[in-house]
Amino acid sequence: MFASDDRLILCADETRAVVDVASGGRLSSLTIAGSELIWNGLDGRGDSDPMVWGMYPMVPFAGRILRGEFTFDGVEYAVPQFHEGNAIHGYGFVNSWERIGKDTISWQFRDPWPFAGRATQRFELTPESLMVELSVVANERQPMSFGWHPWFRRTTSFGTADLTFPATSMYQRDSNGMPGRLVPVPSGPWDDCFTDLTGPPTIRWGDLTMTLLSDFDHWVVYDERDDGFCVEPQSGPPNEVNGSPRILDEGETMTSAFTLEFVTN
Repeated sequence: MFASDDRLILCADETRAVVDVASGGRLSSLTIAGSELIWNGLDGRGDSDPMVWGMYPMVPFAGRILRGEFTFDGVEYAVPQFHEGNAIHGYGFVNSWERIGKDTISWQFRDPWPFAGRATQRFELTPESLMVELSVVANERQPMSFGWHPWFRRTTSFGTADLTFPATSMYQRDSNGMPGRLVPVPSGPWDDCFTDLTGPPTIRWGDLTMTLLSDFDHWVVYDERDDGFCVEPQSGPPNEVNGSPRILDEGETMTSAFTLEFVTN
């Protein structure tokens, strides 16, 4: 592995991962035996829209916040709306991160998030897996949720993607497109949040199988495009800050990991 100010490059036998530190601390490439698994937009180099390429952290909130408005500890807050009238996916993915170690990067919360804190990502690559650990420390009391937003290629040199997603419950979207009550899982395509999985999601591209592992119990699947699709572990449903959010007190830390395990036949 070697690193520059803008990229971390990790290599393990025939597996290679590239982290774009400056572009939201996102995984911009994951290749196995020369086959790219991460979708990088229509031009293959990352579209101008930072939401639709790579695998990026959603922090300090995952998914949407309705109209960008919430109340915390009796104070009303409003953060920018920049997707269909809502705030979305936090602000880590639209900011430059800082390399603080050979495999670790960090981002200090700043406006427009109204609370102080820091997020740190650590990457670990082996020939059979990529692990990303995300840790958040609160410098003041605040609501917190986070997760990861990977864009996977539909088609690779191994074959066309086949997703196995064993969820038993889905949040029915309300009139605002926000999660409502839990219902049985309908047939796709989806742009929805799920829970109560009976096993880990898996993606098979021909002879390559990837298993997605997370200790989070909520997943969003977006598979309405023909070129790329998303399977996103997160700590809670979208708009959780307006429900029952996890609260970090000053000095408290929240940590989780997302692991992609791959096997070729």
